[in-house]
Amino acid sequence: MRTSIKLTGYNAVTLTAIDPYSGEAIKWEFFIPIRGGYVRRSGRHGDLQVCQRLATRGGTLWCKDGSDLLMTIRREWKRYRAEARREWKKYRG
Repeated sequence: MRTSIKLTGYNAVTLTAIDPYSGEAIKWEFFIPIRGGYVRRSGRHGDLQVCQRLATRGGTLWCKDGSDLLMTIRREWKRYRAEARREWKKYRG
């Protein structure tokens, strides 16, 4: 499966990929308020605030509009994958 990160509305982005940690297919939906604000992700237990490297802790992500959200999710997905590679190399020895 190829990674797909697409703007799906004025203030929403969908990321479809294989999670580098679990190896499972994921479909994450991110959104911001209409006038900009903190990035959130729809989850099983409600909406989650999104931080750097798409984590639930750390520096909170903030965007002004959909195009900013799209660039931010692309950047943070790249960082998320890089972190997964570093951890894999560390445990691999």
